[in-house]
Amino acid sequence: MKKRNNSLFPFLVLYFIIWTVFKASHSWLIAHQVDLNVAKGAHVLIWLLTMVSYLITQKSFANPNPQASVRAIMISFMIKFFVIALAAFVYIFLQRKMVNLPALYLAALFYILYTTMEVRLLLKQLNNRSDAEKRSTP
Repeated sequence: MKKRNNSLFPFLVLYFIIWTVFKASHSWLIAHQVDLNVAKGAHVLIWLLTMVSYLITQKSFANPNPQASVRAIMISFMIKFFVIALAAFVYIFLQRKMVNLPALYLAALFYILYTTMEVRLLLKQLNNRSDAEKRSTP
């Protein structure tokens, strides 16, 4: 029987926590002039990019070549950076003087939260793998 991989569970929990906070603070966010459509769109985009980045890097850990992990981390970062930068430029270009800065600040917070979780989980997996290799060698 194949072992189930629950490594994406913390990302799903964080995703639903943020959506719950959106629902609970809907009127507060509107009172502080946060464009909820922009914030929710940024949240979904950053979550999807984090999933792709995490899975690419996690898959590289199975490769015995340590350069594969470095390449995966660099590719993951570049994908996230360029897609987020492109989305921000398109939003700013389309909105011009109507750019909603509070929503962009919220998007930056989402990026920090998801990236922090991604790095912590990947480091934990790498440490577990390293510990398992140490135990298996005589």
